[in-house]
Amino acid sequence: MKLAKPFGVVLILAFLFLIVSKNVAYADSILYAKPVATGTADCSSWNNACSLQTALGSAVSGDEIWVMEGTHTPGTLRTDTFQLVGNVAIYGGFSGIETTREERDPDPATNNTTLSGEIGTASPTDNIYHVVTGADDATLDGFTITEGHADTYPNDNGGGMYNDSSSPTLTNIIFYNNSAGNYGGGMYNYFESSPILTNVIFDSNWADNGGGIYNIDDYESVLTNVTFSLNYAFSYGGGMYNYFSYPEMTNVTFDKNWAEFGGGMSNFYGKPSIKDATFSENYASDSCGGMSNYNSS
Repeated sequence: MKLAKPFGVVLILAFLFLIVSKNVAYADSILYAKPVATGTADCSSWNNACSLQTALGSAVSGDEIWVMEGTHTPGTLRTDTFQLVGNVAIYGGFSGIETTREERDPDPATNNTTLSGEIGTASPTDNIYHVVTGADDATLDGFTITEGHADTYPNDNGGGMYNDSSSPTLTNIIFYNNSAGNYGGGMYNYFESSPILTNVIFDSNWADNGGGIYNIDDYESVLTNVTFSLNYAFSYGGGMYNYFSYPEMTNVTFDKNWAEFGGGMSNFYGKPSIKDATFSENYASDSCGGMSNYNSS
């Protein structure tokens, strides 16, 4: 006589099936991106990789996007941008054969995974306005962001990255040679944007104010192991300008930045928290080579 399975055993088996099914679904949530799409371009594997822009358009909360080394552009129009997606993590530094994330090289100085705003002539006047646009709880790890040129109103802030009420997490990132006609050549953080930056370099970015970063009405950006070098502002804050903002900074370096006021950093009604910082060889054409403060503490 065939015995029926105890009801408890059936419940356990059903629970285990749900766990296995969940794990399989999670493994399938990796999207693969290359500078040039291959195979079916459905983002399902390295052999069938899509563009990063396509992957971002397909990603949903909980997904990961693995990006192969090379140069990636968001499109052919100046208004195109890599729009991050909430709770989606994007990792660069892959050679295109990895099966685990640990196999990649996360160092943007060596992996050459570049997000670029260079889409036309050698002149920056036809470059992308904002190479990357942020989103809450998005993650970007292992990239160089370069050649964004925000020069035309209303797109005159945040050449490298534009954050409006968004707080992404950035790790192992280089912002290089981005510019803005108004605020935030490398990064612009507006209205309660509180990005978390770890192991980030701002190199050779420029703007009217805040060559590297411009914070306005900012909650509390968190910067750890961040370097500002060779950034330039025509007016305030070659490296960083904090306007009614309260960033928390640990182990930060301001080296060889330039502005009219506050070559390294400028604060206007700002309240930055600075721990273990180095200010070296910054320059101001008017006053305050290292740091300028107005009604700030």
